[in-house]
Order: sequence, then C-alpha cells, then structure tokens
Amino acid sequence: MKCAYHPNKDATAHCSQCQKPLCEQCAIHEGHNSFICSRCAVLKSAQDAVEGIDQRLEEKKVKRQIQEAKRKKRPLLRSILISLAVGIIIVNVFLYFRSTIPGFEEFIASQQRVVTAIIIDEAIQDYAEDSGGIFPQSLSELLGKYISADKITPNDLKDFRYRRISPHSYELRPKKMDDEMIEDLTFTEERPKP
Repeated sequence: MKCAYHPNKDATAHCSQCQKPLCEQCAIHEGHNSFICSRCAVLKSAQDAVEGIDQRLEEKKVKRQIQEAKRKKRPLLRSILISLAVGIIIVNVFLYFRSTIPGFEEFIASQQRVVTAIIIDEAIQDYAEDSGGIFPQSLSELLGKYISADKITPNDLKDFRYRRISPHSYELRPKKMDDEMIEDLTFTEERPKP
C-alpha cells in the first residue's frame, strides 16, 4: 500500500481520523501507536481551538450570569439595609418623643414661689412704665392687665408681702411657709433722688 499524499512511497501507518495510509514523512505520532495525517492534525487543532473558544465563551457566559445575579442581589441588599436604617431611626424618634420631657410641666404658682415672685416683679415694673414711674398701692392692681388670672390668682398674691415705700420705691418678699426652706428673697426699686 502506498502513501495517500506521496504515491511513490510505501505506507507505514494509517491516520487514526480519516484512515488514509501514510508514509513515515506524513505520519504524525499522537502517542500509543496512534498516528494522524497533517490534514487531520490541522482540522483537529482547529476543532480543539473552536472547542476551546466555545468552552471559554461558556465560562464567560457562566461568569456573566454569576455577576448579574450578584448585581441583582446588591440592590436588594441595599434596599434591605436602607429599610433597616430607616426603621431604626423611626423607632428611636418614636421612643424619644414618647418619653416625658422633664421641665415642661404646668406652672402652679403656689408650688413655684420664686418664679411667681419674678412674674409679680415684672408686672410691677410694667405697671410703673405705664404709670409714669409710680408703683401700685397693692398687688391686686396688677391682676387682669399685668398678671393673667389663669397664671396667678388673688390667693397666690396673699403669699407675698408687698410694701410701697414711696411712689417710686417698693419691696416685695415671699412669705415663708412652715415647711418651706426659701431664702430671704427681696425685690426692691429705689430711684435716685434728683
């Protein structure tokens, strides 16, 4: 039998792919007593290359699908984290405003005598401004216009000693209650003599 590519040479092997007879020059050793012709070797290399490309394309496709799945999870994870943060903020705001705020209790004149004394003193000053610098004869003159009746009642005024020393000077002192530890607090107004 003669070589399929060199008809003047004797064949020593057959191509494992196309089964054509091959001479020593044409037979390419594949291993394990297997030979292949140059044409089939080129086709096999091309096929391996195509299969390698297909495999690489398939690997890229799988990687792309994994990345897309991760991208889809990111907005979901981001949404969950944002929702959780907003929920925590809402709970904290609710708890903050739900708790009682100390210091903003209703004003009760009989329980807050120093504050009451300051309010009465301011009312006396306002009265004097409207009356040409002359102070009132008694604290009852302040009720209505200068002191709101819903803040301080006539009974609350009885807890204070008011003495007009002259038309331009006065003294205001809270009366001490039996159980009260109030310091001697005196409001006075004396104008310099001309």
